[in-house]
Amino acid sequence: MEKVDTYGKWCSADTLLLIAAIIFVVSLGLEVVYPENPWFEGLHFVADAALVGAIADYFAVTAIFRHPFWGLVKIKGVTELLPSQREKFQAGAVTLLKEELVTTKVLLRAIHKTNLVDKLTAVIRDEKQQQSVVYALLNIIGDKFSEAHQGKYTGDLADALRNALQEGSPRKLIYHGLTWLKGDGNGSKFFGTIAPSLENYLCQPQFRQILATGYDALAKQSDENKGWLAGIAEWIIGKSTINDIVNTKELAERTQEQLVGMARELGTKDSSLQKSVVKLVTEHGESLLNDKDFCNSVAVFWKKLLDDAPFEDALQEIFSYVWYKFNQKDFRCSIENKAAEALRSNIAEILREQLILIVSLLGKDEELRKSLEKFLREIATLGGMEGRDMASEIIVKNLEKKTNEDINRLVWNKFDEDLIFIRINGTIVGTGLGLILFAVTTFIEKVLVS
Repeated sequence: MEKVDTYGKWCSADTLLLIAAIIFVVSLGLEVVYPENPWFEGLHFVADAALVGAIADYFAVTAIFRHPFWGLVKIKGVTELLPSQREKFQAGAVTLLKEELVTTKVLLRAIHKTNLVDKLTAVIRDEKQQQSVVYALLNIIGDKFSEAHQGKYTGDLADALRNALQEGSPRKLIYHGLTWLKGDGNGSKFFGTIAPSLENYLCQPQFRQILATGYDALAKQSDENKGWLAGIAEWIIGKSTINDIVNTKELAERTQEQLVGMARELGTKDSSLQKSVVKLVTEHGESLLNDKDFCNSVAVFWKKLLDDAPFEDALQEIFSYVWYKFNQKDFRCSIENKAAEALRSNIAEILREQLILIVSLLGKDEELRKSLEKFLREIATLGGMEGRDMASEIIVKNLEKKTNEDINRLVWNKFDEDLIFIRINGTIVGTGLGLILFAVTTFIEKVLVS
């Protein structure tokens, strides 16, 4: 039930103060008219004390929020305390939270007293809780897909994918490539795909420099040590002059032109060169595996191919598609609807199975329980302290947004019953003290003095 706003409104303490003032005025008049009447004298004495008590507590309570007596009494540092000291009030609220209610010691003691693993296990065992956990995890996955759809992870994942693909040795790469190329139609697909990147690589000045360097070394080698580059040179300038290489730079340029032209033809589907290369590669793959220069060239080309590959665009398309399917409930096509539902249900089922597996493992593996307990305590500690600091920031920000009137209303409505009771209590205590003091003074005058 919503609490009624009573700030600035007439209350029972105000009524009692008014009654005390009326009785004081009436008793004063009666005492003036009948000065010898002890009853009227006593009534005036008690009414005087009650009114003083009521006014004193009215002043004390009202001065916390505003200037008393309709703003006529303004004393700096005494009246309107809360608005004038709002910064101290904000700091006090934060201090109360951090140093009194939720201290680091209290937080750590509460965490260490709680068996977090048992609580986690109990949560996971409950089917309703499982559904809640799975639903929350699905939302997290959906959020991650959304972030990936916006391109948050594509760059890092693309770099990781390139690094992973570059970790394999060139020989292993060639072996798997040769095995795959032997499949029906794979050779044509492969060379048709890599031909543009190969042509781009072969056009580079760096490749021409590699050829020139290779020819320089080739001219100094014996016939039995000449590798695959010698075969290219023989094809370009003829075997009879292979041992008479003089201008390696010119030979490198001619070789580069020939290879670029071959790369273009290699990319043409079912061209004679493409068929010949596929046949040559698949039939003489073993010799290529043992050729060190060829393996090194493949490694350089592979790195260039990976650098040029549009992994970012591909990953972006994948994430966008998965995010779209994951978040859509109704589709125009029933097949798409079933696919989306299957995606969500399969992920949910996997998560549910993993939760059940965790419960099973926690019941059997004591070491796992200890490790998880330690992990959960660390997370709970960090989360608790972070939450406490966050709560402090929220308190300060919310209080900064509020006006003085808002703060007054906030505090008053939280403690209005107590503050009203303080004022009523002042009137009652004043009345009681007035009776006691009048009785004592009367006793002294009548008994001791006379």
